[in-house]
Amino acid sequence: MLGAVLGLIAALGNLDDITMLGESIAAAFVATLLGIFFGYVLWHPFANKLRRKSKVEVLNQHMIIEGTIAIINGSSPRAIEEYLSVYMEEKVQKAYKEGADRGNVTEQEI
Repeated sequence: MLGAVLGLIAALGNLDDITMLGESIAAAFVATLLGIFFGYVLWHPFANKLRRKSKVEVLNQHMIIEGTIAIINGSSPRAIEEYLSVYMEEKVQKAYKEGADRGNVTEQEI
């Protein structure tokens, strides 16, 4: 967007010279197209990925806070485990419970 604005400012500054006017308008148009391209192709997916990572980070921090509060309140480890399991995805919960039933849970299963 900035390139388009600067290109139009340059175009309006060259109203006396018709050849420069055409070049300035063309530059503004190309800058607009490049801005749209980079915005949708590069920065939009990057922003979405950061948004997803931020949601996961917020969820993890919330889980840590809830677990810490439960420990401070004197809850049993089993109660804390069940209480915090709601923060895990269903697939991860199943893998964790199956591993807990067998007596071992590895990082690959979770």
